[in-house]
Amino acid sequence: MHHTPRTVHRTRRAFTLIELLVVISVIALLIAVLLPALGAARASGRASVSLSNLRQWGIGTLAAAMDRKDFMPWEGKDTANSNAIEDASVHENFDNDNWWPNLVPLYVGQPAYRKLCEQRLAAGKTVPFPNEPSFFVDPAAVPTRDQPWQTTSSPIRQFYFNYVVNSQLDNGSDNNEAGVPEYNGKRCMPLYLIPEASSTIIMVEIRANSDEIPKNDPWWRDDKSPATAYYLARAHASWKRYAGRHRNGGHTLFADGHAAHYTNEFATTAADGTRPGASGPADFNKPGYIWNPLGPAIN
Repeated sequence: MHHTPRTVHRTRRAFTLIELLVVISVIALLIAVLLPALGAARASGRASVSLSNLRQWGIGTLAAAMDRKDFMPWEGKDTANSNAIEDASVHENFDNDNWWPNLVPLYVGQPAYRKLCEQRLAAGKTVPFPNEPSFFVDPAAVPTRDQPWQTTSSPIRQFYFNYVVNSQLDNGSDNNEAGVPEYNGKRCMPLYLIPEASSTIIMVEIRANSDEIPKNDPWWRDDKSPATAYYLARAHASWKRYAGRHRNGGHTLFADGHAAHYTNEFATTAADGTRPGASGPADFNKPGYIWNPLGPAIN
C-alpha cells in the first residue's frame, strides 16, 4: 500500500523582547569591560613609542659627544619669554649646527631640524606634530595650539618639541655655570664632568599642554593666558615643565643612555619633599635623579 510522504512544517520561534534585551545587555557589558582595556593598551603603546624616541635621543647624543671630545651638544638660548617668542634667540639656535636638534638627529639617520623645517615649510607643511611619526614628537601629546611656536621675522623659524634637553645640566647656557667649559664658543657640558652618569638627567619629556597636571598643582600654568601663553614653548627645560601624560608622568633620559618613566610628582618634588619649595630655595637633586651634576638644582 502506497503512502504519501507527510510534510512536516516547523515554525521558527522568534526572540522574545526579554531575550533581545538580555543579549543587548550582555553586549553592552562586554563593550564596557573591553573599552578600558583597549584604551589602556593604546596608551601603553604610545608610551612605548615615546620611550623609544627618547632612547634614540640618548644614542644620538652620546654618539655626538664621542665626536666632540666628550662635549654634549649646545642646549641653545631661551626660545621664549612670558609674552612672545624672542626672534633673535630662535634664529641663533636654528643657525647653529651644534644646537642639539640640528646635531643629534644626524647620528640616528635623521635630518637636522633646521633642514627638516625648511623642507616642510617649502612644501606647505608645518613642523612635525604628534599626529605623524617623528622622533621629535610624542604620539600621546596634545598640543596647546593648532600652530607651532614660531618667529615673526624672515626667514620664519618654527619649532615644536615633546623632548627637550635638561636646562639645569649646565645651569643654563647664558648663566655660565662655574667649571663648564666652552666648545666652539658655546657653553657645553662634557660627559667627563658628570660623576654619576646613570643618575644625571640629560633630556626629559616636556608637557605639551598645561592640563597634563591638575590645576591645583604648584607648577600648573594657564597656557591660554597672555602672561603665560608661551610657558611650554621651550627647547630646554627642567622639572618645572615635566610631562604628566604617561601614567601621571613622563620619561627621563640619563647620561649613560638609559631612559625610564617617572611620575610628575616625583620629578617635580625637591629633595626636602617640598613642591616647589614654597618655604624658600630648594634643591631638586635627589639620589638617583640629578638635575645639576655640579651643584644644587635650585628652584
